[in-house]
Amino acid sequence: MKDEKSNAVRLKRSRNVDPISFSDSDLPGYPTRNDPLVITAKLRKWELRRILVDLGSSSEILYRQAFLGMGYEMTQLRAARVPLVRFDGEAVYSEGIIQLSLTVGRGSRTSRVMLDILVADVPSAYNMILGRSGLNALRAIPSTYHMMMKFPTDRGTSEVQGELLLARECYMASIGIAKGKKAGSQKDADPPKEVSFLLEGPEDPKTAEPVDELEEVPLEEDCPSRCVRVSMELKDPLRSQIISLLRQYGDIFAWTARDMPGVNPEVMTHRLGVRSGFQPVRQKKRSFAPDRAQAIEEEIAKLADARHIREVDYPDWLANVVLVPKGQSKWRLCIDFTDLNKACPKDSYPLPRIDALIDGTAGCSLMSFLDAFQGYHQIPLHPEDQEKTAFITNKAT
Repeated sequence: MKDEKSNAVRLKRSRNVDPISFSDSDLPGYPTRNDPLVITAKLRKWELRRILVDLGSSSEILYRQAFLGMGYEMTQLRAARVPLVRFDGEAVYSEGIIQLSLTVGRGSRTSRVMLDILVADVPSAYNMILGRSGLNALRAIPSTYHMMMKFPTDRGTSEVQGELLLARECYMASIGIAKGKKAGSQKDADPPKEVSFLLEGPEDPKTAEPVDELEEVPLEEDCPSRCVRVSMELKDPLRSQIISLLRQYGDIFAWTARDMPGVNPEVMTHRLGVRSGFQPVRQKKRSFAPDRAQAIEEEIAKLADARHIREVDYPDWLANVVLVPKGQSKWRLCIDFTDLNKACPKDSYPLPRIDALIDGTAGCSLMSFLDAFQGYHQIPLHPEDQEKTAFITNKAT
């Protein structure tokens, strides 16, 4: 009798969680279009993307392409011929069932449950469907309006954000699959471009997404080295129109730092709002390995040749250069302005959210990439503030 009472108290405490609610502060910083809630979670030891949260599904479904991509074999499934009824009324039977752990959340606020997951061999833009049984096990509450799912943990309420870009990619791929079925041929359907999960080891080349081949097209006949790269997937007349447009405005591209005339100081200059009374800081000169020192001097020579920088004597502020890896065997030259930044007030105007900008490109048929090559050099510093940005190298200040 005593054991039964203690178990009842324990059960009551386990259900005594903080109430879950949504507010306007949970709304994403981008406009939504009734998009599905697609999340990323950890399925056993794999980070699995493209998980559709579906309240209309009574079971969890893992699609065969993702199941095999994680290294499992069909022989590891327990026999379970469960009918899965689609929207068109057609029933598809599962290949089997497997029990796996699902972990949602990040950091210290995570929730882990064991789920019986059906494996289905049907074309899908998603890797997995998280249905009602999984949501009930997590005690999770999804909101497509807020593009978010909240659930209780031992350390309070946690949340998982929906991934808008993946949701729209899956939607576009699902349309292609549906069109292929309507035409009576699954070969015509557009399958998902990748099995979007991340293994805990090196990437499997069999599941890597194919790289789009690019062709270098010269913009000037007398200077074949000045090229742009255009996708081989583009077909005429669109391809010819794009190349013609690029050649028409070829003079706006900068191939070296010398090609950038910069903005006239009478039009615009950049000012530093250094607080009055703030003590200038002279950083102690750092040493670099010979190969890095050579890379620094090469970049300094380019900037000096383009007259973006000049030598100074006895500056009050002095910073060190920093080399940041850029691609393979390349370096990006930066300046350690941490001390100068502390002396300047923070700008209250926020930068645009890069994820919102990228999500806005979902569903577009064309995308171009423009490299703003050292564009920050085009607006000069005001003469009174120039020496505050002084930095030191092996050869000069």
